[in-house]
Amino acid sequence: RSSDAAMVDLHVRPPGPARLHPPTRLPVSSRPFGEHGRIVNLPDATAQAFHILVHDLFHDGDFWVGRIDLRHLVDLDLLSREPNFDWGRIENWMQAPLDRVALATQCVALSDLLGTRVPDGLLGMRGARLQHARRMLQLDHPRLKPLFTAASMLAHGSSLVHLKSQDGIKPASPEKKKALRTRVGRFRQILSKSVTGKI
Repeated sequence: RSSDAAMVDLHVRPPGPARLHPPTRLPVSSRPFGEHGRIVNLPDATAQAFHILVHDLFHDGDFWVGRIDLRHLVDLDLLSREPNFDWGRIENWMQAPLDRVALATQCVALSDLLGTRVPDGLLGMRGARLQHARRMLQLDHPRLKPLFTAASMLAHGSSLVHLKSQDGIKPASPEKKKALRTRVGRFRQILSKSVTGKI
């Protein structure tokens, strides 16, 4: 519509690790939307929040470098107030240790900065509270960012190199090396780029 300004961010696949996006999830978490034969599947509030979380924390690398996208934090707060919003579904989708501490870190930020109601079990995670404290300290002392980023990689980086397929089977050696090179290259991109609109 000519009266509305918008931008469409197209991805080859959903952002973040492939393990977080089984092909059956999005269809059952969305509804048809549109008119005049132009129909798209619109994710429900919970799936939209999940997409924002995974995009910021892993695709943009905010979990590793300690950034916060305040606009997206407000979006998450608003989505969490929708009638059918369900934190339990997101927790179920992010059960791996790295995913869970990343989710909890964002929940601590939501609760601390915006007063958002989030699951108590996530607020109590020590690793998440340390990550949030790190983020706040970086705001006043940005020169500490490389040190904190290195500490995050040491604490959680094993998740980047323990390569398994979704069925739990380790890939063959050439595939493993290729996957590891891809992850290292992606990590270099995250560490080198500056992202506007984040603190």
